[in-house]
Amino acid sequence: MKNRCHLVIIKKPGYTILKISGDMTSDAEILFRDTHKELFAEKQPVLIYDFTEMSYINSSGLALILDAVTTDEASVLQIRCFGLTPHFKKISHMVGMDSYVTIYDDEEEAIGG
Repeated sequence: MKNRCHLVIIKKPGYTILKISGDMTSDAEILFRDTHKELFAEKQPVLIYDFTEMSYINSSGLALILDAVTTDEASVLQIRCFGLTPHFKKISHMVGMDSYVTIYDDEEEAIGG
């Protein structure tokens, strides 16, 4: 049974955390794109992805993330993330996501940048 994707936005002075939980697949496309439109419109200088509760990601989910972080709107932000599994860290490096997103081990490091 699929574990539906949920996104929670946590706004703080100077940064926003996007907490991703559940399965990151093509089923999350509309939710993910609409959430990013909202986040990019706010023009916070730092966007941090929290992957600690993401249970699964497939190639479509990875493509959604890559599409979001490679847009013109994203190019003016510092994009960071934490909570990646060792396997997802490896995949992120292989597809070049780490060229757009700085990967940290935990929330405290990601916030500190």
